[in-house]
Amino acid sequence: PAGATAVRTGGLAPELRSPESGELVCDPETFSARCGGVCVSFPGRKKQLFALLARINRRPGHRVRCEDLRAVADVWDGSPVEDSTIRGAVTRLRRTLAAGGLGSVAGRIRTGTFQGDGYVILDPPRPTLANGQAH
Repeated sequence: PAGATAVRTGGLAPELRSPESGELVCDPETFSARCGGVCVSFPGRKKQLFALLARINRRPGHRVRCEDLRAVADVWDGSPVEDSTIRGAVTRLRRTLAAGGLGSVAGRIRTGTFQGDGYVILDPPRPTLANGQAH
Protein backbone atom coordinates (compact mmCIF):
# COMPACT_ATOMS: atom_id res chain seq x y z
CA PRO A 1 0.00 0.00 0.00
CA ALA A 2 1.06 3.59 -0.56
CA GLY A 3 2.93 5.02 2.41
CA ALA A 4 3.65 1.62 3.96
CA THR A 5 7.14 0.85 5.22
CA ALA A 6 8.71 -2.54 4.90
CA VAL A 7 11.72 -4.46 6.14
CA ARG A 8 14.57 -4.47 3.66
CA THR A 9 15.58 -8.08 3.12
CA GLY A 10 18.70 -7.62 1.05
CA GLY A 11 19.20 -9.80 -1.98
CA LEU A 12 16.15 -12.02 -1.61
CA ALA A 13 14.08 -12.43 -4.73
CA PRO A 14 10.90 -10.27 -4.76
CA GLU A 15 8.67 -13.32 -4.28
CA LEU A 16 10.54 -14.06 -1.01
CA ARG A 17 9.99 -10.53 0.30
CA SER A 18 6.22 -10.72 0.55
CA PRO A 19 4.46 -10.25 3.92
CA GLU A 20 3.80 -13.99 3.93
CA SER A 21 7.57 -14.66 4.10
CA GLY A 22 8.25 -12.58 7.23
CA GLU A 23 8.41 -9.04 5.90
CA LEU A 24 6.91 -6.52 8.32
CA VAL A 25 4.72 -3.93 6.60
CA CYS A 26 3.46 -0.91 8.56
CA ASP A 27 0.48 0.85 6.98
CA PRO A 28 0.03 4.44 8.26
CA GLU A 29 -3.34 4.71 6.49
CA THR A 30 -4.89 2.01 8.69
CA PHE A 31 -2.50 2.11 11.69
CA SER A 32 -1.81 -1.58 11.22
CA ALA A 33 1.17 -3.88 10.86
CA ARG A 34 1.19 -7.06 8.78
CA CYS A 35 3.61 -9.96 8.72
CA GLY A 36 3.19 -13.55 7.57
CA GLY A 37 -0.50 -13.07 6.85
CA VAL A 38 -1.22 -11.73 10.37
CA CYS A 39 -2.44 -8.15 10.86
CA VAL A 40 -2.35 -6.17 14.11
CA SER A 41 -4.24 -2.86 14.43
CA PHE A 42 -3.24 0.02 16.69
CA PRO A 43 -6.46 1.93 17.45
CA GLY A 44 -6.92 4.96 19.67
CA ARG A 45 -4.20 5.46 22.26
CA LYS A 46 -2.04 2.74 20.70
CA LYS A 47 -1.23 4.95 17.70
CA GLN A 48 2.00 6.09 19.38
CA LEU A 49 3.04 2.42 19.62
CA PHE A 50 2.33 2.13 15.90
CA ALA A 51 4.48 5.22 15.27
CA LEU A 52 7.31 3.62 17.27
CA LEU A 53 7.03 0.38 15.29
CA ALA A 54 6.93 2.19 11.95
CA ARG A 55 9.97 4.27 12.96
CA ILE A 56 12.17 1.31 13.93
CA ASN A 57 10.94 -0.59 10.86
CA ARG A 58 12.38 2.07 8.53
CA ARG A 59 15.88 0.57 8.88
CA PRO A 60 15.76 -2.86 10.51
CA GLY A 61 19.04 -3.87 12.06
CA HIS A 62 19.99 -0.24 12.75
CA ARG A 63 19.60 1.34 16.15
CA VAL A 64 17.35 4.36 16.62
CA ARG A 65 18.59 6.58 19.42
CA CYS A 66 16.09 7.61 22.07
CA GLU A 67 17.20 11.19 21.46
CA ASP A 68 16.04 10.84 17.84
CA LEU A 69 12.68 9.40 18.94
CA ARG A 70 12.17 12.53 21.09
CA ALA A 71 12.91 14.93 18.22
CA VAL A 72 10.28 17.25 16.75
CA ALA A 73 8.27 15.43 14.05
CA ASP A 74 9.34 12.02 15.36
CA VAL A 75 7.55 9.56 17.66
CA TRP A 76 7.48 11.79 20.78
CA ASP A 77 7.45 15.05 18.76
CA GLY A 78 9.72 17.12 20.97
CA SER A 79 8.37 15.88 24.31
CA PRO A 80 11.10 15.60 26.97
CA VAL A 81 10.35 11.97 27.86
CA GLU A 82 12.91 9.89 29.71
CA ASP A 83 14.59 6.84 28.20
CA SER A 84 12.67 4.75 30.74
CA THR A 85 9.39 6.00 29.23
CA ILE A 86 10.56 4.89 25.80
CA ARG A 87 11.60 1.48 27.16
CA GLY A 88 8.14 1.17 28.75
CA ALA A 89 6.54 1.92 25.37
CA VAL A 90 8.72 -0.78 23.80
CA THR A 91 7.44 -3.24 26.40
CA ARG A 92 3.82 -2.29 25.59
CA LEU A 93 4.56 -2.57 21.87
CA ARG A 94 5.98 -6.08 22.32
CA ARG A 95 2.90 -7.11 24.32
CA THR A 96 0.53 -5.68 21.72
CA LEU A 97 2.31 -7.49 18.90
CA ALA A 98 2.46 -10.79 20.79
CA ALA A 99 -1.24 -10.59 21.77
CA GLY A 100 -2.12 -9.96 18.11
CA GLY A 101 -0.20 -12.98 16.88
CA LEU A 102 3.06 -11.29 15.90
CA GLY A 103 5.23 -12.67 18.69
CA SER A 104 8.02 -13.32 16.20
CA VAL A 105 8.20 -9.59 15.45
CA ALA A 106 7.94 -8.69 19.14
CA GLY A 107 10.94 -10.92 19.85
CA ARG A 108 13.05 -8.97 17.35
CA ILE A 109 12.63 -5.62 19.16
CA ARG A 110 15.44 -4.76 21.57
CA THR A 111 16.56 -1.81 23.65
CA GLY A 112 20.03 -1.00 24.88
CA THR A 113 22.63 1.63 25.58
CA PHE A 114 25.76 2.37 23.56
CA GLN A 115 28.24 5.06 24.56
CA GLY A 116 25.71 6.55 26.93
CA ASP A 117 22.90 6.77 24.37
CA GLY A 118 19.75 4.68 24.79
CA TYR A 119 18.38 3.09 21.64
CA VAL A 120 15.71 0.82 20.18
CA ILE A 121 16.37 -1.65 17.37
CA LEU A 122 14.27 -4.01 15.27
CA ASP A 123 16.37 -6.96 14.20
CA PRO A 124 15.71 -8.01 10.61
CA PRO A 125 13.95 -11.32 10.05
CA ARG A 126 16.17 -14.29 9.41
CA PRO A 127 15.63 -15.35 5.79
CA THR A 128 14.32 -18.88 5.45
CA LEU A 129 14.90 -21.39 2.71
CA ALA A 130 12.12 -23.24 0.90
CA ASN A 131 12.41 -26.11 3.41
CA GLY A 132 11.75 -23.74 6.33
CA GLN A 133 15.33 -23.72 7.58
CA ALA A 134 16.87 -20.37 8.51
CA HIS A 135 19.73 -19.06 6.41
